[in-house]
Amino acid sequence: MELKSTLDPTNKLLRSWNPTGDPCTGSFEGVACNEHRKVANISLQGKGLSGTLSPAIAELKCLSGLYLHYNSLSGEIPRELTNLAELSDLYLNHNKLTGEIPSSLSNSLTLTRLDLGFNSLSGGIPLGVAQITQLELLDVRNNSLSGIVPSGIYSPVSFYLVLPI
Repeated sequence: MELKSTLDPTNKLLRSWNPTGDPCTGSFEGVACNEHRKVANISLQGKGLSGTLSPAIAELKCLSGLYLHYNSLSGEIPRELTNLAELSDLYLNHNKLTGEIPSSLSNSLTLTRLDLGFNSLSGGIPLGVAQITQLELLDVRNNSLSGIVPSGIYSPVSFYLVLPI
């Protein structure tokens, strides 16, 4: 419920997320569970969310997909995302996120798709991102990034980057 309160601080959009409910019954909008009745997927793209992404997300140990793109989320990307050992898809693009890309994301060896494009992120791409061997997509377009692109990131990753000139 902490995740709900930070994503939807006005409590107008995620009303189906009930503190006495069970997210694995299908009653929580945008939530899907695995065969062990653990939250595996959160798909809330384009829902008008205007809060922040809470570090409490790390409590969802079986989360493999987080789809929060096309909202108005602000604040920084929580470093705690790297505690999600099964996370393969992370879509935070088209929000209002700020700060740097957490260098700890380099430890997320299960990531296959990382889309952070169209935010207000600053700093550089962490060098360790090139070490994520499963990575197929990295999109960091339309941010305020600077610095070098880590070597080894180009192949076989579909890589999208627009740096200011």
